[in-house]
Amino acid sequence: MLNIIKIKKTITTYSNLNMLLVCLCLSGCLKDDEPIKLESPKSGAQLAMVNIGADYKREIYFDLGTKDTLGSNVDGWDLAFECNANGTHIWINGGNGIKASQTNYFNLNDVHDTIGCNWKYDSPGWETDSTAFGQWSMPTGNPVYIIERSLVSPASPQDRFWKMTILQSNSTAYTISYARLTDTVSRILTLPKIANQNYTHFSFNNGGSMVSIEPDKQKWDIVFSRYRFIYHDFSPPLPYYVNGVLLNAHLTFAAVDSVTPYDSIHYAQAVNYTLKNKRDVIGFDWKIFNFTSQKYEVKPYYVYIIKDQEGYYYKLHFLSFYDPMGIAGAPAFEFHRL
Repeated sequence: MLNIIKIKKTITTYSNLNMLLVCLCLSGCLKDDEPIKLESPKSGAQLAMVNIGADYKREIYFDLGTKDTLGSNVDGWDLAFECNANGTHIWINGGNGIKASQTNYFNLNDVHDTIGCNWKYDSPGWETDSTAFGQWSMPTGNPVYIIERSLVSPASPQDRFWKMTILQSNSTAYTISYARLTDTVSRILTLPKIANQNYTHFSFNNGGSMVSIEPDKQKWDIVFSRYRFIYHDFSPPLPYYVNGVLLNAHLTFAAVDSVTPYDSIHYAQAVNYTLKNKRDVIGFDWKIFNFTSQKYEVKPYYVYIIKDQEGYYYKLHFLSFYDPMGIAGAPAFEFHRL
């Protein structure tokens, strides 16, 4: 069960956060959560908490306008195919340990091992020019990719490595051919481009299939999730799992202000920020790990300005990373429609 705490109440401080959260707890279903809905003025601030779990295995989609949520499992998908009619980009699930390597072969049966693999990762901001798959359509043919699912259960070692090629893509669908790395018999699957979705998601689980992960793109603004960040200061670059917040790729923009106090930001200031659609604008560094206390501490002075797809502006900052019982994985935040 997924625990979600929501409080719709006009507030100016968060000194009573713990007391309020203890009083208003809600347990909802994993698939479609029904949050507490108490009427409050549209101009009032809101306080909310979502629970991604102490093991960070859940991802929670959140709509700032309706406060609706929907949850799914981080490991529920491996690949995300762009749904725009002209889109051809493919992303991998960094939070599930997926990485990919393009080979020099064009036939699945020519690929049997990982010798010579040059593993690639997506940018954490989901930029289209920084994907592990890169340009998969070539004049000489579409190359075979090897996909490693590095977090797959040790009980299923045969499901760790897969090979795949994209046979074609058009305005309505992708067609892929794939198999386990050592298999000689492949499968062909057509993945439709769903008009009201950002991505069509695919999982290699149970032999491979399309899976339902996200809500309709018009019904959420931010998602709380585990994902992979790349530290390029290291050589080679260091991939690292983080827990943070990503933007909806559809007409949702944000900026961060670590100088102006939360209470001092109003609509007149918000419209002058330079907003970006980069998915990890909010990201994960609104919190920091204290090695002395062995706990995360949030930075409430990091204020995020968000413009949703309806054109409304919000300000948001984080208050805690723990539920009322002191268990991590439960981000609490205050937000206010300007």
